[in-house]
Amino acid sequence: MTFMDFRNDIRPLAKSLNQLISVPTIRDLAKETGFVKRLRKFRPEDFFLLCTLLDKSVGSESLSTLCATLSTFSFTHLSKQGLDQRFTPNAVSFLKRLFFSLVAEQEGFTHPLELERLFSRILIKDSTSFQLPGDYSMYPGSHGSGVKIQLEYELYKGQLFQTAIDPGTSSDRKSASASENHLQPGDLCLRDIGYYSAENLIGIHQKGAYYLSRIPANTTLWKQDNEGGWIKIEPLEEIKKVPPGEVIEFPSLRVGKWTKRPLMARVIIQKLTRDQQKKRDALLQKKGQKGKPTQSAKQRNSIQILVTNIPQDLMEAQMMYSLYSLRWQIEILFKTWKSLFQIHEIKEMKQERMECHLYGTLIRIFLSTMLAFQCRYYLYRKERLECSEYKSINIAQEGMTPLAYSLSYRTKSIMDIVVSIYESIYRNGRKDHRFNHSSVFDILQLSYKQTLS
Repeated sequence: MTFMDFRNDIRPLAKSLNQLISVPTIRDLAKETGFVKRLRKFRPEDFFLLCTLLDKSVGSESLSTLCATLSTFSFTHLSKQGLDQRFTPNAVSFLKRLFFSLVAEQEGFTHPLELERLFSRILIKDSTSFQLPGDYSMYPGSHGSGVKIQLEYELYKGQLFQTAIDPGTSSDRKSASASENHLQPGDLCLRDIGYYSAENLIGIHQKGAYYLSRIPANTTLWKQDNEGGWIKIEPLEEIKKVPPGEVIEFPSLRVGKWTKRPLMARVIIQKLTRDQQKKRDALLQKKGQKGKPTQSAKQRNSIQILVTNIPQDLMEAQMMYSLYSLRWQIEILFKTWKSLFQIHEIKEMKQERMECHLYGTLIRIFLSTMLAFQCRYYLYRKERLECSEYKSINIAQEGMTPLAYSLSYRTKSIMDIVVSIYESIYRNGRKDHRFNHSSVFDILQLSYKQTLS
């Protein structure tokens, strides 16, 4: 593919970025949120770029360093106290509005992978959390203060949905219900064990969507006999004679407690391999920290149970665990959040500055991720090549500082920056495939050109 072809295809994306993060748009939002009442020497676009696209982190750098960055970038001279006074509740509202306005408009410039699809969308929900220094009463954590960021991620388009900054002690299970509002018929929701809620899965089913969720190994399961009675299923007994790595399946079981509206679901139980169980045991030991896990906990840790409403004629049981493994794509995203964007690196500061750091970093993450996944789309469409999510996001985030200069000084067009990111991903972002390791494209049954390591 020539880069001229890509330039023509990417024009709508560049045009959207020009509008969404243009100086007039930023200034209008700053006035609407009360962040500024009239323009002064410290412009709202400079504050936006300081918190988002420039290399210095508002969360970890000193106020002196941030002031020096502003002075070098925009020739704006502020004292430490003057900059600190700009981190206000209105400043938080300003960045929060900018972030959610970008998320709301992503449908217009993101493209899905071209493939035969079993599902309309694949929605993966998970959270990442970290401790905060100091005492933030609005953000209680397990030990002191903490933050939990909820994210729902759409796999085909690389879109970010349902992003929320919550206290560290907030419940994943309660967050799961918030996703029901935007579900469409034919969607697939992948859920980890922390999000398991029978009511939520019933709600997904009623929306005409599919779910695939891991459930606790001690969840009660019931099978109806020929006379209409209910027999309790003991997963550990049922799986005893099954070889490691194999599965048993029940087409329809009653899952969980006795309620007026029970969850009836297809249930797949897998006996873990020795390697899988070793990893699980290590995690169990780490979570327990003090003392040894009980024997019953170790036994339950030898199996994993999935529940789904995907019909048997649509997908066989053995494929369910490969499909469920797609959930790890959101873990890769969270890995980039911490290792590339350092969203969790926050020193002690006032709450408003901490929140500006979080929303500013989320904007940088959104722009980098969106650009990386659009390059992935074009690479597959034109070259049938699969690119590494981690490598691509890393390359895209390196383009954020040039993007900042483009917005302020028109040193380089946004189109040129996007093309440069694409060219770098094309040359340096391809995925290296490991032996006996299935990639996302393998699981989604896409063909691609093998890249030799």
